[in-house]
Amino acid sequence: MTVSGGGSTTSATAEDTPRPLVVHETMTSRSGTIDASSFLLVFVVSGQAIVRLSDGTALAREGVVFALPRGTQGTHETLRPMRAVSWAVDEEFAASHSKWMPPTHILSPAVGSATSSPPRPGAAYVGDEGLRSIREPLLELAALERHNALTHYDRLARASEILDLLDPRHRSPSGPRLVSSGAHLRPEVSKAQHLVEDSIAHPWSIHDLAASVALSPSQLSRLFRSAFGVPPGAYLWRRRTEVMAELLITSDITVAEAAQKTGWRSRSAASRAFRDRYGISPRDFTKRDAGRLKHDDG
Repeated sequence: MTVSGGGSTTSATAEDTPRPLVVHETMTSRSGTIDASSFLLVFVVSGQAIVRLSDGTALAREGVVFALPRGTQGTHETLRPMRAVSWAVDEEFAASHSKWMPPTHILSPAVGSATSSPPRPGAAYVGDEGLRSIREPLLELAALERHNALTHYDRLARASEILDLLDPRHRSPSGPRLVSSGAHLRPEVSKAQHLVEDSIAHPWSIHDLAASVALSPSQLSRLFRSAFGVPPGAYLWRRRTEVMAELLITSDITVAEAAQKTGWRSRSAASRAFRDRYGISPRDFTKRDAGRLKHDDG
């Protein structure tokens, strides 16, 4: 989103960085324009404004979350000084991960609208209780982003936790956590984990995985997070990058072939994820000693 007023411009775009998720905090007391150069989730933390988009007019106030497709343009007329946290998300990443959001989630209709074809802006109101639950984690995430203090995995894990706070059935631990090898897992969670491990290239969705273990999507997300500290989608993303690294170390296959074998939709998406996970492109990684790989357990 670009907010312009009084000669000043603040941007949060996917073009600022190749990362699939960029977090940006905006504070403004002036009216201005809206120009979404990537898919955006905009959380209104405080203030009030009239938002005019091509699809209509909406009131932005505390607790409203906008889902804006790339290319959305409009204006905002500030009524009270606004503070918002925006998540600029790579289009392909947003489309592939939106299916991991349970249909009962309060943001599901808005995100579904913004990632559908053709995409349309969506909005949801999380209420006073919802805003209280996500306000501090949102602002903390934005502060850490400003100081470049997050790995990509940390950023995704924190974002997932914030989204889960808006579902009363999800209660997240503070920070990502991996279960120890001796910890007890519920049979359904263990089966879901093995399905992911055994079929890493399968185009899993939360619905497919949950149906495979006879649970609802929300049940599986809650139990999986309780066991591993991250939702199934983040776990799958992590394991795909790790298996891709193993393939590049132990075989002579190309980056494109490794990406295909681990389920990435494209080589570019795989390369972005690999760089975010390990701090090096997969092509450069193949030229280095595997022992120099920067492991990051979140």
